[in-house]
Amino acid sequence: MPTLLLAQLMASFLSASPNGDAAAEQTYAELKQHSIELRGDAKRNKNRSNWQRIIKRFELLAEKYPRHVRAPDAHFWAANLAADLA
Repeated sequence: MPTLLLAQLMASFLSASPNGDAAAEQTYAELKQHSIELRGDAKRNKNRSNWQRIIKRFELLAEKYPRHVRAPDAHFWAANLAADLA
């Protein structure tokens, strides 16, 4: 019985990979693209709220998926954009 329970726990742990979440990956890609577009758009670039909004979205992504492979990248982008804003 303990062996079966251990096998079930291991199977559920391995199948619930925090790194395989497609929604997080898609959101990260969209945010990254929006960031690149923001940097290249002189008119939108002047509005602080555009920067603050995308920074917050990167932070929320990292909070929602802290174990996803893109979480450190989301933190990087948020910090990088905040530095650009300063």
